[in-house]
Amino acid sequence: MMKQANIHGPGKVQLDEADKREPGPRDAVVRVAACGVCGTDVRYVRMGGLTRPMPIGHELAGIIESIGAEVSGLVPGTRVVLNPTASANMIGNGGPEGGFTQQLLVRNAADGGCLF
Repeated sequence: MMKQANIHGPGKVQLDEADKREPGPRDAVVRVAACGVCGTDVRYVRMGGLTRPMPIGHELAGIIESIGAEVSGLVPGTRVVLNPTASANMIGNGGPEGGFTQQLLVRNAADGGCLF
């Protein structure tokens, strides 16, 4: 198990238990090294998020831990930054994943444009 920061209502953010991430065939898992708080995060917290609970955090950097069989051009151990909205991920922006966690599942990393 690991922790994930989620918005649970207006002004209410908490660390919840989350399962370790495993990539699907087109996905990558990134070990988050740093994640920043921006004005959008603050607005999401004030309004209570777009979904509940809503994972938060979309400005991050980390290291690729694992990739799916269909992912090319990405190698475990590589340092990366994230485009949180590429491939319709919406990481930390109302989607099912957020960057304030130890491991981040990046769906559809095989499409390119997600990790640099």
